[in-house]
Amino acid sequence: MTPEEAIKYLTPIVESASLPGYKAALGLALDALRRESVRAELVSLGAGKIKLDRTAAALGKEELLGQLCEECGELIQAAQKVRRAMKGTTPVSADDAIVSLTEECADVALCIDAATSVGIVDGHGIQFIGRYKCGRWYKRTKEAAE
Repeated sequence: MTPEEAIKYLTPIVESASLPGYKAALGLALDALRRESVRAELVSLGAGKIKLDRTAAALGKEELLGQLCEECGELIQAAQKVRRAMKGTTPVSADDAIVSLTEECADVALCIDAATSVGIVDGHGIQFIGRYKCGRWYKRTKEAAE
């Protein structure tokens, strides 16, 4: 996805976001995409891929699996914190909880990319299965609504 495509994709999402923290986090991402320096960085994603591959290889499969477990646990905690913040049963604001959730999602995504890089999982398989499950999920929610 080009920076222009990402901007086009994110703009309506930011405009329609209802939670202030989520809207703020997406707005920051959109602003960053609009900056020329970030566009140049995105164009050179090859350098980022090289860094990821080298880091993943240096850490090794066992360490990456441990890191993935840790980050998944933190993601679970952050998601639960957002649920509680939305209900008002935690002193943490919804904005702060969403920022934490966003960071943990990024950490898990990075671990998945690293695991793909060293061959623990198959990236194409993840995409294929994800598309299949998205369709199945949609079908189930559509049927439940009828």
